[in-house]
Amino acid sequence: MPESPQHRQISERIAKKYGAEYNSVKGPDIVTPDRVIEVGVDPDQVSAEMKQVARFQKARYVAGPAPFVKAALEATAGTGIGVMDGQGNIKKRARSKGR
Repeated sequence: MPESPQHRQISERIAKKYGAEYNSVKGPDIVTPDRVIEVGVDPDQVSAEMKQVARFQKARYVAGPAPFVKAALEATAGTGIGVMDGQGNIKKRARSKGR
């Protein structure tokens, strides 16, 4: 599926905020030394975005615009996966695996 302009814009903004590079190919969109972030724009795809980061040991986040964040906050309840808004602000803090 082709990448949406909104997805690219959010990914690049968050990558810049965290001093990382946006990875537009397979795998998580943004990887820093201490966190991994997958950006989504479709609230119906939250679970798919969560699967992208689930296997990582570092702090795991899904991020996106307001409708995505609303769905993500519900979907990530009880998981260690955190949620960020489209600006990269943490709305739900991630818990690292093993803690």
